[in-house]
Amino acid sequence: MMTDLSKLDFSDETKDEARTLIGAETTKEESKSSGALSNEPRKRVNWFCRVDRRIWLIALCAIVLIVCFVGIMSLSVYRLHSENKFVLATLRILRLPAAIVDGKIVRYYDWQKEVEAVMYFSEKKLSGATKADVEKEVLTKLIHEAIYKNLAKKLKISVSEEDVESYVNKIADQLGGKDKLAANVKDSFNWDMDAFKEHIVFSQALGETLEKEFNQSAATKEIISKKTDALMEEWQKGDKSFEQLAIEWSDDTATAKNGGDLGWFPRGVMIKEFEDAAFALSPGQVSGLVETEYGFHLIKVEEKKPADEKTKSAEQVKARHILIKFPKFSEYLSDYADKIKIHKFVALD
Repeated sequence: MMTDLSKLDFSDETKDEARTLIGAETTKEESKSSGALSNEPRKRVNWFCRVDRRIWLIALCAIVLIVCFVGIMSLSVYRLHSENKFVLATLRILRLPAAIVDGKIVRYYDWQKEVEAVMYFSEKKLSGATKADVEKEVLTKLIHEAIYKNLAKKLKISVSEEDVESYVNKIADQLGGKDKLAANVKDSFNWDMDAFKEHIVFSQALGETLEKEFNQSAATKEIISKKTDALMEEWQKGDKSFEQLAIEWSDDTATAKNGGDLGWFPRGVMIKEFEDAAFALSPGQVSGLVETEYGFHLIKVEEKKPADEKTKSAEQVKARHILIKFPKFSEYLSDYADKIKIHKFVALD
């Protein structure tokens, strides 16, 4: 409790000293109070630092445990070739590769499950195939599938669920219905229909779709346009005859050596797009590029014969052509496969 100095009978000098002492005490108390308050944030910072260190320590321990676990799993599958159910179940979550195809992982789990199914088939049919042979064959199949998927993405070609179902229906029709197909799949591979679609049907449908739609893909058009542009540039220069260009450029091996000579032909012999272009030309004229299912043609009509009612002969033309073929899918696929990187981790030769 503060004492009122004005009520006490002290000299003015004494009162001033007392006020000075009381003021000093008050300053000390305020200093202590403010010091205590200023220490609070420091305590909080220290607490958070301790908590942060704990979190980092826990995270580091978790990472070490995960790395050790993955390492043990890798050792089990790559070195010890473990077929333990727990290991295989874990591999369904861990994306350990059996191979990597141009950056795309072929999962070890998928490879093992398909090996298991093919071995089941082999034992049922008493084919006598060894597991080592089956492992290599399955890995080769999965690598080809990965190549197809990469190519499909590159060429922007896709397979829909309807495409897969249509393929299943074709197989079912051959076997007498979907029930018989399902029973056959179960008996042969111990698969249900979903697994059959995933492992067999999808890759077959994708391969067929790629081959069918390849000619209309942007990549194909780019390849062929480079050749046709170069051909047209050569023709427009006028330095070489049509016959010379046919010998140098035409992909029709049967006629190229003869300067692209097709001889005489009436309507109904050639493919429609080619025929329409040829019969529309006058003798000596050369067409622009004509697209057919085979590729692009440059056509030159040399002579024409009108229809003759007396001899009952139809209208005919004598022509030459230069063909720039669409690239074959098999050649494009082989070239692509030669260029990409494929890393195998299992079934090594």
